[in-house]
Amino acid sequence: MKTMATTEFRIDGLDKFEKKLINAVKKKAPYELEKEIQRIGEKLMAKTKERTPVGKKKKAASKRLKNKWKLGKVRRRGDEFYIELKNAAPHAHLIENGHKTKSGGFVEGIHMLEISVKELEEELPAHLRGMLDRIMGEMLL
Repeated sequence: MKTMATTEFRIDGLDKFEKKLINAVKKKAPYELEKEIQRIGEKLMAKTKERTPVGKKKKAASKRLKNKWKLGKVRRRGDEFYIELKNAAPHAHLIENGHKTKSGGFVEGIHMLEISVKELEEELPAHLRGMLDRIMGEMLL
């Protein structure tokens, strides 16, 4: 039976580098994360608006639902960051989720926000990877 020889060694200076790296990430990451959440929110709003139906009535009223999408500011609650996208049109939830008709039928919802959120969730890892690459690239320069 063979025994393997092991040797312990220490590289001086890594502890100092590690602390510097951690401090830089703590300082830079929240700011970069806020910017990335804003970009993601803007992309979500664009995707949602693209899916929002335009009515066939008067021209001004036909784009009312599409033009009522509003993106809030990035906010922080404890360690969590969030941004709100909402539609101020009073009938937006009916178009999104569907609704009953007066005759007892049901109009299926368009799900413009729900579909856009699911689509963006699939793209999220790439967005966050890009953000980390930018942070690390800036720190190593």
